[in-house]
Amino acid sequence: MKSKLGICIFSILLSIGTNTFFHSLEYREWIYSNLFSSSKQKDPCKSFVFLEQDWEVSELSGKKIGTFSLPRNFSDLDHSGLLISKSIHFSELPDCELSLFLGKTSEGAKLFWNGVLLSERSEANKQFKFSYDKKKISNSIPIEYDHKIEILVSEYFENELGILEGIPSIGNSKYILQKHYKFQIYYLILISTFLLLGIYLVFLSLQERQLESHFYFGTFLILFFLFSFFGSEWKYELDLDFLFCKKAEYISLSFLFPFFTFFFSKFCRDKHHPFEFPLFLWAGFVSFLFIQSSSPLELDTLNRTLLQPSWIVYLWVLFKCLKARSSEHDGAGFLGSICFLVFSILLDIISARAWIVFPRSSEYSVLGFILFCSFRISGRFVEMKNRLKSWNEKLQEEVTLKTKELTESFTNVRSLKEKQDGDYFLMSVLQSCFQNKIRSVGDFKIETLVSQFKKFEFNSKPGEIGGDIICIEEIRIGGRKFLAILNVDAMGKSLQGATGALLSSSMFKSHIDSSASGFYTPETWIVSLYRKIHGLFQSFDGNLFATGILAVLDPENSCIFFLNAGHPTSILLRNNISGFIENEISYKMGIPILKEIPKVQCISLKENDSIIFGSDGREDLRSRTKTGEIHSFSELFLLEVSNTKADLVLLKNRMSEYGDYIDDLSLVSIFRKVNPQKKSRDLWRETSKRKNLQKGILIWKKGDKKIACSFFSKLSADDPKDKDLAYITAWAFWKTGELEKAKTYSEKLLYRDPKNHQNLILLAKIYFQLGISDVILLGLLEDTRSDVQRMFRPTDYFKKVS
Repeated sequence: MKSKLGICIFSILLSIGTNTFFHSLEYREWIYSNLFSSSKQKDPCKSFVFLEQDWEVSELSGKKIGTFSLPRNFSDLDHSGLLISKSIHFSELPDCELSLFLGKTSEGAKLFWNGVLLSERSEANKQFKFSYDKKKISNSIPIEYDHKIEILVSEYFENELGILEGIPSIGNSKYILQKHYKFQIYYLILISTFLLLGIYLVFLSLQERQLESHFYFGTFLILFFLFSFFGSEWKYELDLDFLFCKKAEYISLSFLFPFFTFFFSKFCRDKHHPFEFPLFLWAGFVSFLFIQSSSPLELDTLNRTLLQPSWIVYLWVLFKCLKARSSEHDGAGFLGSICFLVFSILLDIISARAWIVFPRSSEYSVLGFILFCSFRISGRFVEMKNRLKSWNEKLQEEVTLKTKELTESFTNVRSLKEKQDGDYFLMSVLQSCFQNKIRSVGDFKIETLVSQFKKFEFNSKPGEIGGDIICIEEIRIGGRKFLAILNVDAMGKSLQGATGALLSSSMFKSHIDSSASGFYTPETWIVSLYRKIHGLFQSFDGNLFATGILAVLDPENSCIFFLNAGHPTSILLRNNISGFIENEISYKMGIPILKEIPKVQCISLKENDSIIFGSDGREDLRSRTKTGEIHSFSELFLLEVSNTKADLVLLKNRMSEYGDYIDDLSLVSIFRKVNPQKKSRDLWRETSKRKNLQKGILIWKKGDKKIACSFFSKLSADDPKDKDLAYITAWAFWKTGELEKAKTYSEKLLYRDPKNHQNLILLAKIYFQLGISDVILLGLLEDTRSDVQRMFRPTDYFKKVS
């Protein structure tokens, strides 16, 4: 309790001390004169001669009322105008230029020196009709032994009549003006600190959204600066429009209390009072009336009758907030500071209403309030510093110990890093062994690009490692030469992804070696490889997946067979127009449950056509924004394929303009060159195929079914993209009892066209005879509602091809 009371008293004394310091700048000569005055008359050229006593006050008719001291408000005498006079005598004539400082008077006061009307300083350039809040200084007054000063005052504002502020004095013009301007400069510096601090707090709150109370207090300080500046004498020194300045002063005043209440309510209770917003609207309404006003008298009336009475509600809200803050350690200090600040503001209001004569003090009380807040913040910093010092003493030994441990750990980490880079290097070497450098085959040009996300350096040699890999090998299927292509993107980066890529490329190489002695078509070869890699990844219990393109290029027939296992859609570039190819893709390799027939695509490439395969690293980029979001630029990638004409290096650079790569990247481009001889050869092959097919059908009808099967098999091998030939060959082998070959050709058609009901029924019979049970095939058969017997007649195909 005592500590809280002490903080409260300290805050009040701080505000009083601030007021005393700044008032002493203006009244210190008067105070010194009263404390150390002598009976000898002072020299006005060396010191100020104060004239605050023995002023005769008379009615305008000449009737004497009495003798008074200045400054004083004579509105209590019930007169609209008075004559105030005083006689002074110099024993010696001053040898300097003298000025008379009168202070602030009621509007319309006139000063007579020995019966002559004196003008104020800069009267010749005066552009103001009003000057009621300006301190009157008359320069170059005539110097004689005896003088009589007469001041004619009249009432403009209600209850304002006389010399309202300042001690009348005579002195050296140089000293009087120097003192006046020095005080104005000090005052401007003081209120400028409010402006700078307010701007700082506003910008700080805009950076930190949680500091909402700082925004309100900063706005309050900016408004207080505007109120003080436009109410000061700087508007006269800068020749600003008087009515505009008074409107700006009153509008700033109307919003001072709302923003201070917003600040204190948010600071103390972290929520706003229900009355705050209606009061803010009321302040806005009064400000609108201020803008529409046409005279200072109207502004003063609106302020006294509408604005000032509403401040009672603000005071009630403030003390409600202080009650909520009272439990805090600094609550009493805030109570004292706020009470003194409110007291100063009320004192200024009473003084403005001319009920008492007292200099303005609210500006200095605000400074005292800010200083108290600064002391409290610095006190907390001191407490934190002491706590940190004790913690540092306790933690110093632990820091030394931890530093030693960290040094040892760093040495171990560096050693492990070297070993890890060695592992990376070994893995990258193993991966490079599988990446064949085949660049062309027949009429086709092949371009590849692999860029791994993980970069490393081992023994000053740069390298990279990741989950993307491209393998290209020559294979033989049915006695003909094909080109097998594998593009895999294994899950994970660095070692995990590299392990998946290495496993898939190893399985690719193994499948090529093992399939040399088997009976395959391009489709069944691709599906067999897909199932091997899929089965291998399944053994990792869902910890390893991979997407990829498994493709077989037939250079003789200018076509490519491929299976998309979760890879981004392939792109065909034809006539400088790019487009996506496949509508359906198969599951990723390694998915625990596989319940679908793999889908193999076949596309014929024309001259100057390009087909592009690639991993998802090609289009998943991180945008260069503050949020750094990841976007898929698939449509833009498709557009850039056309713009770059499938140049992979240029395509990679163009895509990097949209964002940063965040994953491994692999791209394969297959381009068919122009070959004029190929067209005539293809036409001859098509004519020969039809003749041989007719010949095979005639042989079949004659009863030489095995010879006919060899014809059909040879025709299907020469033109593997023909689905009708695949079905005829499968049906012929089934009829002759060669079930394995029948199964191969029927599966070839199944992977190309899984909705072909005739082939589904044929394959079901083959599986039944071979003792194979396929749940997926049975599910496909359940979807058909056609006449199975009619669909099974192969004569329809014979008629069509003959």
